[in-house]
Amino acid sequence: MPVAPRLRFHLVDSGATPAGRILEAAEIEGSRGVGWNRPRHYPLRAAVLLVQGGGIYRDTLGANTVIGPGDLILVNPRIGHTYGPESGQDWHEYYVAFEGPIFDALETCGVLDPSQPARRLGNPHPWLDRFVALFPPPRVKTQPNACKQLGGLVEFLLAAAASCSASNAAAPDPGWLAQAIDILATPGEDTADLKAVAKTCGLGYENFRKQFAAITAESPAAYRRRALIERAQRLMNERDLTDRAIASALGFCDEFHFSKTFKLVAGLSPRAWRALQQPEKRRPRIRGSYGA
Repeated sequence: MPVAPRLRFHLVDSGATPAGRILEAAEIEGSRGVGWNRPRHYPLRAAVLLVQGGGIYRDTLGANTVIGPGDLILVNPRIGHTYGPESGQDWHEYYVAFEGPIFDALETCGVLDPSQPARRLGNPHPWLDRFVALFPPPRVKTQPNACKQLGGLVEFLLAAAASCSASNAAAPDPGWLAQAIDILATPGEDTADLKAVAKTCGLGYENFRKQFAAITAESPAAYRRRALIERAQRLMNERDLTDRAIASALGFCDEFHFSKTFKLVAGLSPRAWRALQQPEKRRPRIRGSYGA
C-alpha cells in the first residue's frame, strides 16, 4: 500500500565554488518518481539512489530499464526522462542535485555517460552510508565546507562508476530479489519466517540464502534487521513514540528485544541514538522537493 511521500533534507545549497555546487540532497520515502505523462527535462544534474522498491527508467535516448534497490539513476539536464515505481506503488530514494564544470568534465570522461543512465551498485546500504556521510551536521555554509562536500560527491560518483562496467550497468536483479527485499523490509511475523519468504520467492531456503547473500553482501536475516531498525529510526525522527510502541509497530516481541536489536545494528541504544538526533530536530523543516 503506497504511503504519503515523506521528504527529509540533508542539504539545501552548499554554496557556489569555481568547480560547481550542490543544490540539494534529500531522502524521499514513499516517492512516486517523476510521473509518466511526458519526458521531463530537469534543469540540473542529479543522482538518485534507490534503497527500497522498484520500477522503470525511460529516456529520450531509448533507455527502458528495470531498476531496483541498489540502482543509481543519473539524471542529465539535456535528456528527457521519466522514472518511477509501477502504478499504485512507491519506493524509497535518496537524491542529490548538482551542477558545475567539474561534472561536465565527468560526463566527458564517461563517469556521467548519458548513455548509461542507471548503474547497478548492488547492496544499497554501503552506498547509502557513503551518501549520508557526505552531509554531516553541522552544515555551516562556508566555501571550505562547500568544496569538501563537492569533492565527496565527485568521489562518490567515481566510486559508483568504478563499481560497475558498461557490460553490467543497470542489469536487473533476478526477479525474486526485489520481491524478497520488499517482504523482508515489511514488519510482521510472516516476514520473519525466512523459509516462508524463500518459498514465496520460488526458491529452496539454502539456495535463497546463498544467492541473496552473494548479491547483496548481507544474509536475509541481517538485511531484515537493518531494514526494521532503519524504519525504527525514521519513526523516532517523525513521531514521539516510546520504545514499546515502536517495538509493537515493527513486530518485535517486546521493547527489550527491540533495544537489543537496535544496538546490534546501529551501535547505540535507542536512547543514545535519540540524543544524537536532538540538534537535527531543533532545526526548522525546509519544504520543497526535487523528486516529489
